[in-house]
Amino acid sequence: MNQDLESLLNRTKEVISEVRSFSLECLGLPIKKGFNDFKEDGQNYFWVYVSEKRSLNSVVNKELQNRPCFFDDREKAEDFSRQYQSKGYDTYVYEGSAHSGEPQITLSFINSSIYRKASVLIHESVHNFLEDCSRDKDFSKIPYDLNEALATYIGERGALNFCKIHYPSQVIIGLKNITFFEEFSKRINVYHSLLQVNYANGLGEEKIILDSFKKELKSMGIPCKREDDFNNAYLAMFINYTRLYPIISNYFSDGRRTIKGLFGCSRKKKITKFERLLKLREEFTLVL
Repeated sequence: MNQDLESLLNRTKEVISEVRSFSLECLGLPIKKGFNDFKEDGQNYFWVYVSEKRSLNSVVNKELQNRPCFFDDREKAEDFSRQYQSKGYDTYVYEGSAHSGEPQITLSFINSSIYRKASVLIHESVHNFLEDCSRDKDFSKIPYDLNEALATYIGERGALNFCKIHYPSQVIIGLKNITFFEEFSKRINVYHSLLQVNYANGLGEEKIILDSFKKELKSMGIPCKREDDFNNAYLAMFINYTRLYPIISNYFSDGRRTIKGLFGCSRKKKITKFERLLKLREEFTLVL
């Protein structure tokens, strides 16, 4: 390892330590797993999303259990995807960086902004917390979309508050990111509603809606990298959790509920509070 990289790695570890302390003290969220060792080429992972061709809901069965299937090998992921395609389903294989589970410090992580480092650390720790507080339950009962929406909201807001205290120059990055995501989630909700009405009433207008949606994404700087995969499985991957972002935001907006209140309590209360969020999701699903 050259001297410059070693210096950046040491600085990154200092930031990680600061985020750990902040997260536990201010959010009540312990950051226990990963981000201890450096790995120049972090191993990527693969999620396979499955949905019906005329539905934005992920397929639920004994094998899928309301969550995408995880693979650490591309070939196995592609093979699983083909199996479900042959059964008449839409599938999408998502390749992610080594940031979840037991994440390591990668070059991309080192080179990211301090705000980004904080948001990734907190985001992944939310996933780990939710899995831990549900260990005595059936983890498949925690919907992927709510899990991801919570991790996204808390990761972004937590990172913003961290930077306000420790790195004020990074606050502008956080504000821009949050503003973008809030606008993005509003537009997502519009297309989600259009597609749901289309499928429910058999209007056959999905191609028109999807073409318009792709243009909308590109106008926001989110190009569709794999045009052939722009199907309902792809949409189920990010539409369903992105559209929940405003719900999570509203949940905390009245000042009576706080992020620390969600995490900083006994194990039994953690489960109770999370189940309350599940109920919240059910209520708003009727509206959205």
